[in-house]
Amino acid sequence: MTVYNPIEAMNRLKAAGLPAKQAEALANELHGVINDLVTTEQLNHALAKQALYIIGILGTMIVGAATVLGVILSK
Repeated sequence: MTVYNPIEAMNRLKAAGLPAKQAEALANELHGVINDLVTTEQLNHALAKQALYIIGILGTMIVGAATVLGVILSK
């Protein structure tokens, strides 16, 4: 994974002709946005965790429904 370096970005922006203050502000803003992004690994982990949670809920619902059905059929 490539790490964003705001100093290098600022220098590239200045070299492209952007005034220093604008280059610094833009590089810092991008740094904040990029830090808020998640990696594919983090997303996959969160999705797997949610899938397990949903499977647990569905399993509980199925057991509950089977119990109710058993009570109804036993009468």
